[in-house]
Amino acid sequence: MEMLKSHSLLVVKNSDCTEYEGLLSVLGQHFHVRIVLNAPGELKGALIESEWRMRHLLDGYRAIIHQRFEQCESVGSFLLELQHILESQLDTKVKKSCQPGSALPKYYEGLLSDLNDLGWERVTAIDPSFSRLTLEAEDEAQRKHCIKLEIPQNYPDVVPTFTHEMPCDFSLHWTPSSCLADIFHQFRNQLALFQEFWDAMDEIDSKVWVLEPEQPTRSCCARRIALGQSASLQMEVLPLHPKHLPSCLFLGADHVTDPLRENFNQNIQRWDHTQSLLSNLETILQMTFPSPCTTSKEDVTVSCGICYAYRLEDQLPDQQCEDKRCAQPFHASCLYEWLRSMPDHRQSFNIIFGQCPYCSQPITVKMPPR
Repeated sequence: MEMLKSHSLLVVKNSDCTEYEGLLSVLGQHFHVRIVLNAPGELKGALIESEWRMRHLLDGYRAIIHQRFEQCESVGSFLLELQHILESQLDTKVKKSCQPGSALPKYYEGLLSDLNDLGWERVTAIDPSFSRLTLEAEDEAQRKHCIKLEIPQNYPDVVPTFTHEMPCDFSLHWTPSSCLADIFHQFRNQLALFQEFWDAMDEIDSKVWVLEPEQPTRSCCARRIALGQSASLQMEVLPLHPKHLPSCLFLGADHVTDPLRENFNQNIQRWDHTQSLLSNLETILQMTFPSPCTTSKEDVTVSCGICYAYRLEDQLPDQQCEDKRCAQPFHASCLYEWLRSMPDHRQSFNIIFGQCPYCSQPITVKMPPR
């Protein structure tokens, strides 16, 4: 009970006096601390928990503090020693902050004030030094987006650096009077610019077979869509104009892709900016894309006829035998190495000519980039 008189902000949390929790007051500052004993009066092996500010101040003293804790006669005498150490550390910190070129002690105070004003519910991650933190915002469709900040030591005089997963870069408007809330509001305003883009990409990702990328990020504007076992469409969408005609590249055997290219060129004037990206693509190609709801991935993907794998590092088997009776696909690098190993192959510039490993019909492949 003597301890509670000396430390009035500390309370006993159970009847057998093995758990104490509260605030330790040092030079006008309050530090949260919690102590759990294994048995009443037994300090050896006890648990000591504290907030990050105390841990930061006592960094380098932890082994000494635990040793003194086990040597003290009571929790009260230990807390008195802990107070003296904290007073010494705080006094040293204040003296250092007064030296030219040293970091201002108001750095953490200002940062904590900014975080309180912003709202801790918007903070998803923060490191112990408060130099890196992640903020999360929702767009109009309740999609979650994060911005990761690097806080400089001379914040807020210098703007924090940041990374994000938006399809376009943006610059922060920043003055020395700006705060984290300003960053968050500018970030959220920027998200509003890409609502139609993410709506279009979400529809693509959910309704058709996307071959690449396997796990697209919110910043990714490209998709490779399966058109069937023998063909795919590589497209790049304009993030600020997602309903405009994207750049398109047809991949696969010519006997499959040539009719699709012809439909594309003939119907391009039918592109309707009031319709969705997916709807317009199906209209001008005059086809319905294979869907995960009606087809399996095996129906739209075929393994390489040489290495028997579908994905080889970053390659898909998009080189195909032109003979419709064969139509076997290969990775470009696999087919190149195979043809080059055949004694009857010939080469013209960067193109290798040879025979299909399956049907022996003529086949060509470009030399893959080194």
